[in-house]
Amino acid sequence: MNWVQRKIYLYNVTFGLFMLDWWERCLFNILVIVLMWFIFYNGSRYVTDFCKSERVLGNQEDLATETVTELQPENGEVILTNVVLSLNRKKI
Repeated sequence: MNWVQRKIYLYNVTFGLFMLDWWERCLFNILVIVLMWFIFYNGSRYVTDFCKSERVLGNQEDLATETVTELQPENGEVILTNVVLSLNRKKI
């Protein structure tokens, strides 16, 4: 039994697939593949959007000023939010 066969056997035993018929096992495997595709596809979209954002690329000063201007109260409102800004970071 080589490494791949052992991993398939471990997968079948862990999820109880060894007791199912061939068509039930196929249906379960299709559901697992669709779920994994959904997770990886949406995860990759999130990671690419996050990596393209201003928070990762730099531009911290503009982001800080936009955040402060968004938090300015209007019509006598009171905003109970603390904003921590670290603008004196070393740029790498």
